[in-house]
Amino acid sequence: MELAFSAVQTVFAALQCSQLRNLLSVSGYKSELESLDSTVDNVGDLGLDLLVRELREKLKRKYLLVLDDLWTENHGDWLKLKGYLVGLGGRGNKIVVTTRSNGTAIAVGSNNPYMLKALSHKNSWNLFERVVGKEQANHNDLVEIGKNIIKKCANVPLAIKVMGTLLHGQPVDKWQSIQRSRLAEIKNDGNDIIPILKFSYYHLLPSLKSCFTYCAMFPKDFRIQKEQLISLWMAHGYVEPLDGGQIIEEAAEEHLQILARRCFFQEFERSGMEETLTFKVHDLMHDVAQQASGKDIVISDSTTMDLDKKTRHVYDSAPYDRTIGFITATTAKIRSYAQSGGHFGDVQFPVRALLENWRSVRVLDLSRLNITDLPNAIGDLLHLRWLNLDGNAKLNELPESLTKLINLQTLFVRGCYKLEEFPEDFSKLINLRTLYVPYEGNYGLRCMPLGMEKMACLTRLNKFVLGHRKSTMKGEVRLEDLRLPRNLRGSLKILIRPYYKHSKEYGGGGGYLCNTKYLKSVSIECPWKAYGRERMGDDEDDNVLEDLQPHSNLKELAIKHYPRLTIPQWAREDGLATSLPNLVKIRLDLCFGLKELPWLGKLQHLKTLKLYALMNLEYMESKARDTNIDGSSDGAATSSMAVEIFFPSLENLELIQLQKLKGWWRGQRLPLFPRLSQVRIEECRNLRSIPLGPAVETLILMYSGIMGGTSSNDCGNSGSDNPKIKEIRTSNLRFLKSLPMVAFQGLTKMMIFSDYYVQSLLEVEEVFRGCSSSLQFLQVDACFELRCVSRGLQHLTALESLDLFRLRELSFDELQREDDATGNGMPWSCLAQCLRSLKLRSLPNVVELPKGMRYLTALQSLKIEGLPLKDLPEWIRFLQSLQSLEITDCYQLESLPKALQMLTSLKRLKLESCTKILYERCKKPDGEYWPTIQHINDIDNFFPD
Repeated sequence: MELAFSAVQTVFAALQCSQLRNLLSVSGYKSELESLDSTVDNVGDLGLDLLVRELREKLKRKYLLVLDDLWTENHGDWLKLKGYLVGLGGRGNKIVVTTRSNGTAIAVGSNNPYMLKALSHKNSWNLFERVVGKEQANHNDLVEIGKNIIKKCANVPLAIKVMGTLLHGQPVDKWQSIQRSRLAEIKNDGNDIIPILKFSYYHLLPSLKSCFTYCAMFPKDFRIQKEQLISLWMAHGYVEPLDGGQIIEEAAEEHLQILARRCFFQEFERSGMEETLTFKVHDLMHDVAQQASGKDIVISDSTTMDLDKKTRHVYDSAPYDRTIGFITATTAKIRSYAQSGGHFGDVQFPVRALLENWRSVRVLDLSRLNITDLPNAIGDLLHLRWLNLDGNAKLNELPESLTKLINLQTLFVRGCYKLEEFPEDFSKLINLRTLYVPYEGNYGLRCMPLGMEKMACLTRLNKFVLGHRKSTMKGEVRLEDLRLPRNLRGSLKILIRPYYKHSKEYGGGGGYLCNTKYLKSVSIECPWKAYGRERMGDDEDDNVLEDLQPHSNLKELAIKHYPRLTIPQWAREDGLATSLPNLVKIRLDLCFGLKELPWLGKLQHLKTLKLYALMNLEYMESKARDTNIDGSSDGAATSSMAVEIFFPSLENLELIQLQKLKGWWRGQRLPLFPRLSQVRIEECRNLRSIPLGPAVETLILMYSGIMGGTSSNDCGNSGSDNPKIKEIRTSNLRFLKSLPMVAFQGLTKMMIFSDYYVQSLLEVEEVFRGCSSSLQFLQVDACFELRCVSRGLQHLTALESLDLFRLRELSFDELQREDDATGNGMPWSCLAQCLRSLKLRSLPNVVELPKGMRYLTALQSLKIEGLPLKDLPEWIRFLQSLQSLEITDCYQLESLPKALQMLTSLKRLKLESCTKILYERCKKPDGEYWPTIQHINDIDNFFPD
């Protein structure tokens, strides 16, 4: 179930309104709440009347409550809940219910429920073709078989997709076998689709069945992290290599891909700074997993607490007092324990009781439980393979007994920022495959555990910290410890703590990352506080970087806070193209000493280059090139007009705060970026030309020194190679005039921001001519000298959205003066047929709405913010297409026109933080203006206390 509220935030407190959740619990809907990613709070101490009163205080305005996949068929429970909710908040509250049960639809009193229809036969076949493959689906021997199988699926999309993935690539006899199966035709009510889904499940290999069934461990609608699920499968031994040469992680990855292809998983997306891949199990597929698992897996809550002796896997979202009870009372041999995290509040989780009673556990999730001390008894869990301690911020040490867990494969301690060191004999965990450690800024680990060279099974390591142990401990971590984990894969961040002293006596020769051929991404971060902006580093800094040369397979490289003047030897001259030929992404941050980046342009596969705060960088390369990119001499290349290919594969370029950057290389010849599509340049005040190749679509140019009229921006391209820009954000309008007008023919979005010199948009009238039939969105923001916006807008015949924001010199007379024969007025009439959205915000001189706005008969949305208006004009009645009117922070507005009654299309009116008088006049039901606005469905009238 998902709760969304249209209040101050788009989503009301992101499910942090415990009052509403508690009310739903008391009303008999607690089971529906269990599918949320937060646990229902304990409501025992609060009476129902108090809960309703607190909720009414929270919901001063409107809310939308969505009860998704509801199964409750008790009409009395529904009336009880509805009675609590009616009258809360403002006018226009909505409750939406989705269900697969006709009984539920009857219980909620819906006289005319919307019944989802099945696909047509034609669309069903088209879907089947896409899943199976058009060529195979239309094979002479398979067409009739396929249509018969679709008939059994009752034109239900999920059933068709599942069966299609099962048949994809299979021979004719397999199709015939499925056609002859006893699979009954399903009815078109959603419930009988389960046999189809089970049929697909039964055709999985045993290892795939085990992997999928385990997903019943998570509640419905739960977002499962890919890497975490794979490690859980491995902990239980579910994964079996499908190819003789696979390591277990590769086999697990293939298992997940197979299940995804067969529609067991859905809604894949990446989120967070680390772009973690997550996904969900479809509700119906979750039902299949639950039925297949039987009593083996239990999701416990306040109503399901008694564990069967056959139960092996538990997901706990019960109140803390009940958790304590079933942990101490159960006699089941639990193999997995996971919990929703944080639902214990300040109460100490019963860690000791769990460790003493569940000695056979293999998977143990103790994340976000405010654990301050991990008992020594953890070392008695000899079967433990997976341990999650994430988010226990007060945990400052791990017991030595942890090193007895010789079967441990996965350990998470992210967010344990008081944890500075691992136990001394940590390297005894020779079967550890995944280790995620804490480190943010200068908080977390001081250094990695000693002897990591012995941990040869390690395949996932998020961070490697170079530093010193406490004085009471012997030894220090060495780069040599990175030599042996040759199966490391994914991403690795190497963090060098302040005052780390690097020694060449260990191992010598460097290249400690050269054997990690499976790593995709490496990030190296030098200490920040120890260096600051002035320090340029010493030989030790060079030694560290020299010894961290990655494997040639590496795809992404990032270096942050490197203080030296030159980059490592393996990245100089042609070294980088030779040592790391497969790089597709490079990011350099706050490397104040670097003056040049030689020959980066020769990286044949580089797609993304991001440079931030390289304060001394003057040129990308130290000298002008004398040869073509392939190194051959060419007379044409040496001429002053020659264009040389630079970064042949580069698609995304970001240059931020490069204060001394002057150009790409010394000399006059201009580079060509043939595939560059995204360009972002900010605070590069000495840069005089920018790379605009034929593929550029998005250009962000802010606070640069590039001036209009320079010939260096045409890149020497012929007319057919000019960029076809679609989106521009700039603080430099004069630069736009230096580009060929053909570059703007496909422009759809333009944002002019903080151009402190422009006084009139007349300066870019030719640009507006160039994009007259394509520009749909125009924003002008924080141009403090801008006085005239009218000239040029008459050309924008496709403009749908106009946003004028923070223009303190823009006068009312400028907007009020209508277009005339001289072309000096505001072309409101020219925008009449195209403009759909208009925003007038923070315009201190606009004391009235311009009369010319009455021509905007196609306008659907009008937002007025921070204007010194005293009233709205009666001519607003001419805006007959207006659907949304928002007025905020107009501190002098006290009245509304009666003409609002005539806006029959108006569906939403928002009045926020204007005047107390206006607020009172618009209140329901006795406000003076209520009869004028009561026909509007969605009214948001708010004045802060």
